[in-house]
Amino acid sequence: MSYIEKIIGSLDDKREWKAMEGRAKTLSKEYLSAYKTIQKYMWTASGITDWKDTVRIFDTILDLFEEGASEGKKVADLTGENVATFVTN
Repeated sequence: MSYIEKIIGSLDDKREWKAMEGRAKTLSKEYLSAYKTIQKYMWTASGITDWKDTVRIFDTILDLFEEGASEGKKVADLTGENVATFVTN
């Protein structure tokens, strides 16, 4: 591990996160808004701290949203009307 990585963390993890954020940006406005809402909720209320858990959760959400979008579904069809309730269930 380099000196820089000791200070700022794994560069591979940062690349992986940037790739996931890139995937999110390809979603429609409706899906991107829901993704950002879930992301905000997860950062402030969930207490997740493990990087592998974080990646798994957001990767799964992106997979779900990409599949829903490709099938022409609305976000509410996947999450229900309240995105926060979707996250807590």
